[in-house]
Amino acid sequence: MILFAMAVVLLAGLARPLLGASLELREFGQHPVMFVLAALIAAGAVVGRGATRLLGQPLPLAVLTGAQLGAPVAICAHDSCSPRARAGDSRRAADQCRRHRVGRVPRCERCQECEEARIEGGVVKKHWKDEPDEHDYPAAFDYLTLIAPDAVAAGLVRQLKEAELTRRKAKDILRASKLRLLPEDNAHVEKDLEKVKDGKALSPVLLVRGHGHPGFETADDLVVADGYHRVCASYHLDENTDIPCKLI
Repeated sequence: MILFAMAVVLLAGLARPLLGASLELREFGQHPVMFVLAALIAAGAVVGRGATRLLGQPLPLAVLTGAQLGAPVAICAHDSCSPRARAGDSRRAADQCRRHRVGRVPRCERCQECEEARIEGGVVKKHWKDEPDEHDYPAAFDYLTLIAPDAVAAGLVRQLKEAELTRRKAKDILRASKLRLLPEDNAHVEKDLEKVKDGKALSPVLLVRGHGHPGFETADDLVVADGYHRVCASYHLDENTDIPCKLI
C-alpha cells in the first residue's frame, strides 16, 4: 500500500508540473494511435509492477500500484512539445515557440524550435540584419512620394542611405508614428514572424522625422518610410526589443 501511495503522489501528482506537460483531449481524436500507446504503457506498467511479486509483494497490490502509471506517462508522451509543435505546423505551436524564445514560458529542451533559438535576457538574438535590404530604399521612396514631392522624397532617401544605424523600441516607434499595432494574423506580419521562427533576419526599419526637413512637413512626428510590418512583428515578439533603424 505504501508503494501504491508513492506511485499516485509522485508520478501522477508531479509529472505534469515537473515536465511541463499538458493534455489536449482533442488531439486524441485526431491521432487514435495515442489510445494504443496509452494501452501499451499501462500494460507495461502493470507487468513491470507485477514483477515485484518476486520480492514478496502480494500480487494484487503489486498490480494495483501500476494503475496510475499509464496516465502521467501518456500525458508526458503527448505534450506541447510533440513533433507537431516542433514542426510548427499549427499557429498554436508556433506561438508557443515564439513565447519560448522571448522567455514568456520556460524553455523546453525537447523542442527543436527552442533549441535553435538564441535567448539572452529574454530577447531573440540576431534576427535583424546589419543593413537594410537594397530594395527597401525604392519602397521607401514610393511611400514618401505619397506625402511629399518626388524631389523631396528622393532627397530623404539619399539621407537614409547615408545615415548610421540606431536602435529604437517597437512600442516607441508605434507611439511616435501614431500607427496602430497590426495583429499577428495580418498576412505581412505573420510572414515576418515566420521568417524569425525559421532563423531568417529582418531588414532594419527606415524612419523619417515629420519635422525639420525642408519641403517635408507632416502631421505626424514620425513617418515609417519602410518596415511598418516588421515593427509590428517585433512588437509581438517583444515590445521592448531594440529595433535597428535608420532615422533622419
